[in-house]
Amino acid sequence: MRSDLTDAERQAALDKLMEIKSKLKIVNIDDVTYCKAQPIKEYNDFGAVAFFYCALKDIKEFFEMLEYYDLEEGECSVAV
Repeated sequence: MRSDLTDAERQAALDKLMEIKSKLKIVNIDDVTYCKAQPIKEYNDFGAVAFFYCALKDIKEFFEMLEYYDLEEGECSVAV
């Protein structure tokens, strides 16, 4: 998240992030990495992760940068 957010903005962003994670069954791997909750079989996480990323783009004003790692292409892409 952006370092210049007010406490109220940070809380609003965290609340929205938690809401999105809950709806799509997304979990944190670490401080900055998210994936679909286990079990993941083959590519059944694609829909949830794609929707999660699109939802984050809707609240991109709270983030310094949003990026994703394309496993197929082996590269990182930056959206914000």
